[in-house]
Amino acid sequence: MDRNQINEIKAFIMKADRETLRAIGGTMKLRREQLDNKKKRGLYVGATVKFKGKYGRIEEGIVEKINPKTIKIRVGSALWRVSPFFLITEDE
Repeated sequence: MDRNQINEIKAFIMKADRETLRAIGGTMKLRREQLDNKKKRGLYVGATVKFKGKYGRIEEGIVEKINPKTIKIRVGSALWRVSPFFLITEDE
């Protein structure tokens, strides 16, 4: 998607009424869930993943558990719960 298309979408949203915004929000939630599920299907316990940590630092760890909404990742002695949306796998 190019910058012009994104600006058109933003302009449309700014003009939308409450009901239209509710429908757009539902569609966005559905799409996020689809992307998360696609990402989760490519993960397995023991996989190495990366993600941006709390202060913007790239963290690398091992998947310990795959939950319905989050992935538990061991980074050293710390255990993180991260949404699949924010994970970077080795094949990306």
